[in-house]
Amino acid sequence: MPDTIATDGSVRELTFQVPLSEIYKFNEPEKVSDLGQVLEAGRQKPAAMGPAKRFITSTIGIFCLMIGLTGLFGRNPDIFSVLWIIFGTVIIWVFLAKPEMDKRKAGGASDTKKEPEVTLVVNSNRIVIRLPGSETAREWTEFLQYKKTKKGIHLHFLDGTTIWLPEEAFYDKDEMKELLRLLQKKVPGSR
Repeated sequence: MPDTIATDGSVRELTFQVPLSEIYKFNEPEKVSDLGQVLEAGRQKPAAMGPAKRFITSTIGIFCLMIGLTGLFGRNPDIFSVLWIIFGTVIIWVFLAKPEMDKRKAGGASDTKKEPEVTLVVNSNRIVIRLPGSETAREWTEFLQYKKTKKGIHLHFLDGTTIWLPEEAFYDKDEMKELLRLLQKKVPGSR
């Protein structure tokens, strides 16, 4: 929920909470990860496999185990049957079981962690973007345009950064109208 803060009579601040993923650059998506590193230095990408890769890997591992077990309990058991069993077990352990165990030990899947929120403060002087541990002030001269859509407002800056404010970020329609009036005053040619 956004907060409206009245200060010094004429200067009003509109404060919004938006997820970090809603601040991005069209040409440089790595900037979002740079912002995320401010929050959590050393955070690594999860080593989880996609569902298709997981299915293919598990199928190959099970296939190797089946070949080994069939040969081991067949008419002529040989060393190759044992090698197939070892190979299938290693595939399943290295690519499926071990990464899953490591992920659970680390405290669960990274998808379940709450995405960091960014505080966006808009007033007649500037726009301030606050992350835990850092703050960036953007002057109105850096603001390029805004676009009002059915589901919210896109704020575009000269360096290509775009901030998306969904309808849910606003307390009510009056607050959205107040922000649109301020944006219209600062950048008259936008829509």
